[in-house]
Amino acid sequence: MLSQISTPHFGLNFLSIAKEYCNETNTKNKLEQAIKIIIFSAAAAEAIINMELRDHFNGKDLEKTIKYGPPGDKRQTSPTIKKWELIMKKQNFTKKERSIHTKNLGLLINLRNELIHFKPHENQTEKVLSPKKQKVVGSDGKLYTSFKKTGFKIIKKGIINELTLTKARENYTNLDNMIFNFYKLKKTWPHPSFSNTHWGNKSPFYKYKNKYTN
Repeated sequence: MLSQISTPHFGLNFLSIAKEYCNETNTKNKLEQAIKIIIFSAAAAEAIINMELRDHFNGKDLEKTIKYGPPGDKRQTSPTIKKWELIMKKQNFTKKERSIHTKNLGLLINLRNELIHFKPHENQTEKVLSPKKQKVVGSDGKLYTSFKKTGFKIIKKGIINELTLTKARENYTNLDNMIFNFYKLKKTWPHPSFSNTHWGNKSPFYKYKNKYTN
């Protein structure tokens, strides 16, 4: 018997917004689009896991776990990652699934952190002298390759230069797959109209879609 989430769930709103930006085509500013995808994807990951912790913690324990991560986990890593690891174990994700999802989530969180804690000095485009190959004749009359710093090359550094729309979309897709798998194992789903709209025929309600219009 499938059950539904009844409490308002803003994490699902963030996930929907990330999907909307992900599906936009012919966008003039692809970097801006990529940034929005990353920010809303990361927001969805955190909001959804904080919601799910309510099934396992309450009171002060819930507050501390939301803020710092699971009790006793002293690792220097993102609380969002630690919280998802905990819940994935409780929902019987396989070890391989947990490993893949944790790695992908770490990449997303790192991108989000680089954007939120933006450092201008680490995001620069530099034009630097570059060794240029040239052929020279040696004293023995043979040709040799030498290098002379007469050329230039462009070095682009930082998240603004590295983030692409393709990379942002991959991060969203990885997150969406993790969240779908979570609900699939938990057997507690968002409202059928959301599930059908968001996941299409993967939704467990899709074959009854005509029953759910709002």
